[in-house]
Amino acid sequence: MKKSSCKWYVFFLIGLSITTTVYHKFVHDDLLLPVKNNFLKNFSESHEYELNSLSKFPSLKELSLKTHGGKHKVFFSKLKAGGGNFFGLDYDIQVQNLKGVTKEKWHGFRFSLYPEVKGVPFRSGPHVLFHTQKDGRYRGVSRVVFEKEYLSYFFAIELFADEGSVSIKNIKLINYSKGRDQLFFEYGLVCIWCVGLLYSILFFINDNKNKFWSNISAGLLVIILVGVMVPNSNFRVLDEITKGLVFKEVPTEKQTESYRKENFLKEKLLSITKDLNLHSVGIIKKGGHIVLFGLLTWSLFHALSPLKPFTVALLVSILAVTTEISQLNILSRTASLGDVGIDLIGVFIACTLWVLIQVRQGRSI
Repeated sequence: MKKSSCKWYVFFLIGLSITTTVYHKFVHDDLLLPVKNNFLKNFSESHEYELNSLSKFPSLKELSLKTHGGKHKVFFSKLKAGGGNFFGLDYDIQVQNLKGVTKEKWHGFRFSLYPEVKGVPFRSGPHVLFHTQKDGRYRGVSRVVFEKEYLSYFFAIELFADEGSVSIKNIKLINYSKGRDQLFFEYGLVCIWCVGLLYSILFFINDNKNKFWSNISAGLLVIILVGVMVPNSNFRVLDEITKGLVFKEVPTEKQTESYRKENFLKEKLLSITKDLNLHSVGIIKKGGHIVLFGLLTWSLFHALSPLKPFTVALLVSILAVTTEISQLNILSRTASLGDVGIDLIGVFIACTLWVLIQVRQGRSI
């Protein structure tokens, strides 16, 4: 690959990354269309509600659970959606005297949304609108998006703590959808990203100077393209892992014991207070990123041998950053600096090994 080609390709990736970032950080939310304003009509700005007083609302059902020595309290309400899969929550709350919230990362106070699946809230991945483990006054707006539209959702007010009190001054939940023009623009961005990544793949496929390493590089880039552009929901293995992870309401205190015996043990359903715990899966995925970008860096040292190793490492690093940004276009995927850092670890390991081998063999770097 000529230096001039590399330069223009890098400029293309950087320019597309800037366009994608600006759109999603500063423009995307303003283009959303409100479908249904304020699901939570019970709450008004002129009143302040303590957590213990929420049971007076007929639309809110209470679920009290005792786990790990703490009394966890949950209020939830079923909401009919208006056709969009975006939700925004405007909140103003005061949290006080939280204790026993550091036992698990999901402990504390939070607002969550759960899609309804077969009549019950589906818990494979709760969409948390707000979460805190510290006392204080909290005001702001948060937005979440589901991978697809559901007919109805469960909005939950959850306190997972040994002790604590919460004053709700205002909460307003709005349902949003995307207009046709916004969807066309986003699909256009996805297509441009696909074309940009395909360009590098086709280049290595057609490179006859170093066929072996070029084919390996092309194969690794194909894996990256699939990983970046395919939503997580399309990987059916995740559906199998999360199948049946739901919770059901405990009807009354008297029925709690029989419910646990007949349902929790027999049907192996998870409690609302348990998160999907697949740490090993996360470690394998992160490790796969390190190996993938390490192998890509190593193969490009051979496939792009006319370029200096530092230049090749820089190109792969730019690719790692820009492909992470490209995931802003894909539902169920998120871009984070942590993931970029994991990719760069693979680049660093490959560079270190390459330099050590070259020095040991007495070759110039």
